[in-house]
Amino acid sequence: MINLLQNKAQNKIDQALISLLENAPISSIKVGDLCKKAGISKTTFYTYYESIDMVLRTLEERLMQTLIDIHKDFPYIQSGGCQTPGSNRIHSLGLGL
Repeated sequence: MINLLQNKAQNKIDQALISLLENAPISSIKVGDLCKKAGISKTTFYTYYESIDMVLRTLEERLMQTLIDIHKDFPYIQSGGCQTPGSNRIHSLGLGL
């Protein structure tokens, strides 16, 4: 149950950061803005992350690991697009890619 709550909170934070990055550079995003957008408290934010940069690094690491996993499962992309068995993993990250 704790992992489910953790994942839910982290997903809210991830989605909020991605949304905020569409309109502002990371240097101008404050923890309070991110928490408001995510609908969480600052206490919840600091339970999982030390800074906004840490959120971004975590997102980058997860995305890179997903791409590595896809490459291992399906080492080439068919010319018809990215409709590969691994492409569902990218969508499961919920990053809007």
